[in-house]
Amino acid sequence: MSAGHSCPSFICMGMFSSFIDRFALGRAASIVQRSEMLPGIKPPVRSSTVATPENATSLHSVYRAVEILLNAGAQLSIDSKRSGIIIPEQPAILRRPSLDDERDDFIEETLMSLILDGNMFWLRRQVDGKTIAVEALNPFLVGVNRDPKTGRKYFQYQGKEYSTAQIIHRTRMKLPGQLRGRSVIQAAREDMEAALKTRQFAGGVFDDHRIIDGILTSEQALTGEDAKKARYAMDRRDIETGEPLDDAYASTLRVLGKGMSFESLTLHPKDAQWLESQSFNVTVVARMFGVPASLMLATLEGNSQTYANVEQDWIGFVRFTLSGYLRKIESAFTELLPHGQAAKFNVEGLLRSDTLTRYKAHAMAIGKWALPQEIRAIENMPPLTDEELEELKQTETAPQPIPVENQQ
Repeated sequence: MSAGHSCPSFICMGMFSSFIDRFALGRAASIVQRSEMLPGIKPPVRSSTVATPENATSLHSVYRAVEILLNAGAQLSIDSKRSGIIIPEQPAILRRPSLDDERDDFIEETLMSLILDGNMFWLRRQVDGKTIAVEALNPFLVGVNRDPKTGRKYFQYQGKEYSTAQIIHRTRMKLPGQLRGRSVIQAAREDMEAALKTRQFAGGVFDDHRIIDGILTSEQALTGEDAKKARYAMDRRDIETGEPLDDAYASTLRVLGKGMSFESLTLHPKDAQWLESQSFNVTVVARMFGVPASLMLATLEGNSQTYANVEQDWIGFVRFTLSGYLRKIESAFTELLPHGQAAKFNVEGLLRSDTLTRYKAHAMAIGKWALPQEIRAIENMPPLTDEELEELKQTETAPQPIPVENQQ
């Protein structure tokens, strides 16, 4: 079967609904890339099979891929480092970047912007020239422009103009000379639209209440009148007049007589749902978003998943997919920190999914190339007090008891 995509209509969209309502994704068609449109050119009318962020996230495979990225990023802590060493007192801008949202919500909104639009915009909230907080802007409502005379880059948001000193802008997949980045949905638009068209086709098979095409056969000889009445009965028509019956909500049960049987000439329900195409769709989306099939709750044909290769998949996901988004956010936070400090997400917990393996690695590192305080920071634990450090030092230097079997 050729590559195709589909999605059950009952997929829960609770989490995305709040984001979609807030970001007004339904209006994206008339706003996205508006700064790069020629004057007088109107964007095409969007249909249910045109790939927009709103339509794409209604596909269960895209929903799952985006959800994985959001959950992975929102659960990470972020530290301020100087020369690679974590600063004990975390700056306020990292503890609560936004005055309106909790830190986790703010990180989720920023990740959502990068994933669905390929751009993130933070508006600085300043007091006496000092940034005290930032606000994540709806990327679909931000226009990015460049003055043809001066070459100065500036932004437009809700009828106001802002400079690069007021808005922090980071992009994904931006070509040289472009002002805006691109998302996976925009870059792989044809694949997304193929998925939407497949879903629409599969849904239409079941939404059409007319009798499906087929052949009525009988074990007995039929007159022309008998055949006509049988056909009208199967086709929901008045037996006498042949007019369609107005019973769209009536039972679709048909009663056949005179030894009649019906053979369908259309798709079997299993084929109509394009199950193979749906499975292929999950694989394609996982590849586009860089999310392992195991995290997508999907299995690859001919590939046996073991604990070892699943763990390697997760490590690869953090290093080669999630880190690409996190670096953009780290760069934006670093711009807000004092000179010499750099923001860094703590991804150690994601890189080592096995708790026992992680603790063994910590035990090997302590006393050789890591300090207890550094290990505690990796595990998101508060630093030890001076009294606790002294007690730990005394425990380490105290003579160890001799095992009974070695005693003379």
